[in-house]
Amino acid sequence: IVGEDDDKVKSMMNSLNNKGFFQLNEKEIKEIKKDFLAMKISDKETADIIKEVNQKNQFVIDPHTATAFGAINKIEGLSDVIALGTAHPYKFFETIKEATGKDLKPPKQLEKFVDKDERFDILENNISEVKKYILNII
Repeated sequence: IVGEDDDKVKSMMNSLNNKGFFQLNEKEIKEIKKDFLAMKISDKETADIIKEVNQKNQFVIDPHTATAFGAINKIEGLSDVIALGTAHPYKFFETIKEATGKDLKPPKQLEKFVDKDERFDILENNISEVKKYILNII
């Protein structure tokens, strides 16, 4: 996008780190738009898509996949599109229940974890600290 200009990429990453953003010029944005297109899908649209797919196909899709379906359907001129769903709908069981009225059961791989207490540790954003933490757990 920036012509393989390492110094420009470094400058942009520094701006992102220091200011929280960087800007692209018109030429760079035009280059990105050759390969990428963004669509907005509302929460209601997402729920409606989950419900529709479930009713038509007796299959439950997750909200991420529903969002992809929504975007695909909004883009004119697309054909032969494949959407790959990678999240299990159980991850979003409350959203799925709202959209379909169905109580999902956890997949077998997760059954033993469903009623467990969540446990986590908060670490400093420091790669050395993260490595040390992981090595101490093993």
